[in-house]
Amino acid sequence: MSAKIKQPKEHKARICLWADLTVNNMDLLEQAVTAHQLRETLSDVLGLRQHMDEERTQVELDLYFYTVQFAREHNFNKEQTSVLFTIVKRTHEVCTETPLGNLEQCFSYFRELVLCHAVRRPPFSIDLFNAEEVKLIMDYVVNTYFRHYKLYKYVFTPTVRLDLSISYTGLDEESPSSPDADANEGGDNEGDKVSQDTDCMEQGPPAVIANEVPEQPASSVEEEKTDLKSYIQRELSAQLSHVHATIAEQMKQSEQQLAERLASIEGRNSSGKNSSKSNRK
Repeated sequence: MSAKIKQPKEHKARICLWADLTVNNMDLLEQAVTAHQLRETLSDVLGLRQHMDEERTQVELDLYFYTVQFAREHNFNKEQTSVLFTIVKRTHEVCTETPLGNLEQCFSYFRELVLCHAVRRPPFSIDLFNAEEVKLIMDYVVNTYFRHYKLYKYVFTPTVRLDLSISYTGLDEESPSSPDADANEGGDNEGDKVSQDTDCMEQGPPAVIANEVPEQPASSVEEEKTDLKSYIQRELSAQLSHVHATIAEQMKQSEQQLAERLASIEGRNSSGKNSSKSNRK
């Protein structure tokens, strides 16, 4: 029984303060000084230690480890680190919930999560990050996660496989015959032939030969079946080639849209930084 593929869907952003990393968890992370200690603490807090031998667990742990490292490098407090961690974690969960392409839904959900913690509008949003910190978070996640979006899809989602079963309407299914059945059939035919010859010898030659009715050769029937199958295969091959070309074109357009979106985001961020520098001068 084949499993049903989950379709991409929209998600609503909510405040996620202390959702995955609680105050006690943040205290434990602050006690970790070295990179090895931080990875060990994260694996214990997230319950990943029992799956450390799996490659997926290693990739997921790297994602969360570098997220905490980014928060430390930019002097985020406990609340900001906890929220940033959950934003990255939930974005990753939305990305890997389906093997189908959901880049638009994933990026839209990530952007709403960031804005949900950058604007003061209780109880819907809080102003935990300022404008400069929002730019830093957007740059970091776009350059580290969304640039490797397809790699995360490949690692964390199952491969979708399409199996085609072709049946020809109007043609009888040929059941394979076993060697024993062929041998028995051959033996019966030989016995019938011997009995017929014996009967003919006893009865003698016929006095009058009846009008012979020409039989339709079996080769013509086989040729008709072969022609029908060849026609169906040609039509199916043409349709499959068209489908492959359409899918390839859609994938190419999606990659171009992603590259344009990333370039526009980088352009806006660079222009914002230049304007802030000019204002400071």
